[in-house]
Amino acid sequence: ADGAQRELVSPWELVHDAGADPQELRPAQARRLAQVVDGLRSNPEFAWFVGNVDYVHAYPNYLLNIAYPMCLDTVRARLASGFYRHAGAVLFDVELIRENADIFNDPGTVVPIAAQELVAQYRAQAEARLGGDEKPTRKRKPAASAARRSARRRVDASSGSSSDGAFSEPESDPESDDLYS
Repeated sequence: ADGAQRELVSPWELVHDAGADPQELRPAQARRLAQVVDGLRSNPEFAWFVGNVDYVHAYPNYLLNIAYPMCLDTVRARLASGFYRHAGAVLFDVELIRENADIFNDPGTVVPIAAQELVAQYRAQAEARLGGDEKPTRKRKPAASAARRSARRRVDASSGSSSDGAFSEPESDPESDDLYS
C-alpha cells in the first residue's frame, strides 16, 4: 500500500451523469430521508423489502439473477453512517429494490407491484421532506429488467427449479385491517 486512502462510493456515483452537479447531502437532509425510510420500513405493504432476501435457504438462485441486492435496512444503515453524499444516491438504491423485484419476480405479481408503490411513496415523501432542497430526477432504465428476467428463467429452467421465482408473502396479511391500526 502506498499510503493512499480508500474511499467508499455509492454505485450511483459511478454511473451518475457527468454533466450534473448535484448538491451534497447535508446531515439534516439525511435525517429527513432516514425518517422517510423508517416510515416505509414500518409499512406492512413493504415487508418484503425491509431485510435482505434469504438467498441461502429460501431463494438459492437469487444471487444468480441479482447482481446487487438491496433492502430498506441497508438504505437506512447507509443513511445513518453518512455513506450517501447525494439524495439521488438514496433514490438510486430505493429504485434498485424495485428493479431487483422486477427481475426476480414475474410481472404483475404482488412483489413487483408493491416495489413500484415503494418507489412512488419514497419519491413523494422524500420530495416533501426535502422541501425542494434537492429533487433527484434520475430514473433507472427498465429495459434491462426484461432481459434479466428472461435470463433468470433460463437459469431456473437449467437448474430444474420448480419455483416461479416469486418471493413468499410476509407472515402477516397486508390486506388485514388490524395491521394498519
